[in-house]
Amino acid sequence: MSLWRNVIQCLRLHVRLSVPVTEADPLSFLLNKIPRTPRSSSTIKKWERLWPIITNLLLVLEILHHPDHTDHPLPDPDPFLFWLTHPPTI
Repeated sequence: MSLWRNVIQCLRLHVRLSVPVTEADPLSFLLNKIPRTPRSSSTIKKWERLWPIITNLLLVLEILHHPDHTDHPLPDPDPFLFWLTHPPTI
């Protein structure tokens, strides 16, 4: 089993991200679906739920790969969530 598959299994990425187990890489699957423009309220709600989980998982992966990691405070509000809920007007 590859290291990445082991990480996916140990961190239960499919369950935590609500991605079908048929997707080999649930994190990449979701990251490739990030909207380019906010569309509907259901899309916004979905990403408001998923984005904190994704960022938390990325932090866990960072710590696993770099044990000497120094935690830096995250910007508040999160830039992606802010963009999602406050789309630029053209």
